[in-house]
Amino acid sequence: AKFAQGEITVVDSFNVGTHKTRHVAAHLRRLLGRHCNSALLVHVGTSDVNDNFRWGTAHIAQVRREDVEGVSTYNLLKYRQIVITEQALHKLIAEINNYPKKASSRVYRVRCHFREFQRGWLPKHATPDGRPAPVPDKVPGWVSEWAAKKQRLKDSELRQRDYFMEFKKWKWSQKLYGALK
Repeated sequence: AKFAQGEITVVDSFNVGTHKTRHVAAHLRRLLGRHCNSALLVHVGTSDVNDNFRWGTAHIAQVRREDVEGVSTYNLLKYRQIVITEQALHKLIAEINNYPKKASSRVYRVRCHFREFQRGWLPKHATPDGRPAPVPDKVPGWVSEWAAKKQRLKDSELRQRDYFMEFKKWKWSQKLYGALK
């Protein structure tokens, strides 16, 4: 859709002579037009972009500069215009053409803990043997105890005092548990 609407522009490089944001903004206005409200600038490493361009685009809110390896579908759809260098375009086309072959094209092996797997796509499950993790057993009676406690608090006449007494039983800690650990 972006190609059909003329929202993809190919340039040779993003090398500019000065690090000033106003000069980079003027170059982008000449390249994309005055009515462009957002742009994704795609390049390859440091070969087709210099530090002046990086510094110049750092403070433009609606311009995102990204390496070709970090390009996502979300960003391609989010930004109105896409400006891509020739090297990045060739690399992106090569990645798209090799996409289904990626897992089978790499035959060298990587040792992970005590098992080996082929390099390429990661294993589907994160367990050491590659199988799905077992579902833990449910704690018997916890739902009924919790529901009875909530109902008792709800039905009590001095609800605020009961909530306060429950609140005093809570233990606060600076340690992180679970997913935030």
